[in-house]
Amino acid sequence: MTRPSGLHIGHILGAAGLLALPLEVFSWPSVTPVMVAAALAALACGGWRWSLLPRWLAALCLLLLLYGAAGVLGYMLPMNCLLFRIRRRRHDIEKGLANALDLMVVCVESGLGLDQTIPQVAKELQFAYPDLCDEFEVMNLEMRAGKRPVDALHNLAERTGVEDVRKLADVLIQTDRFGASIAQSLRGHADYLRVMAHQKAEEWAGKLAGKLVFPIFFCVLPSLFVVTVGPVLTHLIRDLLPSIGNV
Repeated sequence: MTRPSGLHIGHILGAAGLLALPLEVFSWPSVTPVMVAAALAALACGGWRWSLLPRWLAALCLLLLLYGAAGVLGYMLPMNCLLFRIRRRRHDIEKGLANALDLMVVCVESGLGLDQTIPQVAKELQFAYPDLCDEFEVMNLEMRAGKRPVDALHNLAERTGVEDVRKLADVLIQTDRFGASIAQSLRGHADYLRVMAHQKAEEWAGKLAGKLVFPIFFCVLPSLFVVTVGPVLTHLIRDLLPSIGNV
């Protein structure tokens, strides 16, 4: 696994919602395997028995193994935690995008422009969908700093990595280019998102029956068998076997 560059780290941190500059971490990824291999070789020479090694050498091998385990954990765990946070954040953004579009339609139809609609939506939905509103606030800051709305929308799509946000950016860019109604475009895209969410829920519901076969067969049926047939078998063993023994 190659070490990601600064630009790549910045993109990952932005997708995870950490907009601060990435910090350079001092590490020895190439030294750690060598030290672990040396510790394992020392243990192999000792026959994997700590009693055959001098006390200082055993302590050194244990220290090297702990250092190697900590190095591997420190090299893999942060990136996995970031990827988990990115997946959860993208899911939260997808979940709140349709409701945000409905509020944007209301704001646009009331006479507000796109540059005024974005901060208003971010303010109203801050507690319900904080991740999405944070991205809207960053987009608003970019437009206030002088960027064109087209560039701010492109940056929003690239920063989140959500396909629905990228489609929304494309819809708004095309709407602005051809002079179409922004409210109708937003309403149509919100309806499209709800239809896609409904179809995805139906797909998950269709897969649920197949996934429940094994838990029911191996978990529910044995316990049901014990509850229903167990008392009957107990009575048979208690009443029938003594009578058979007497015969």
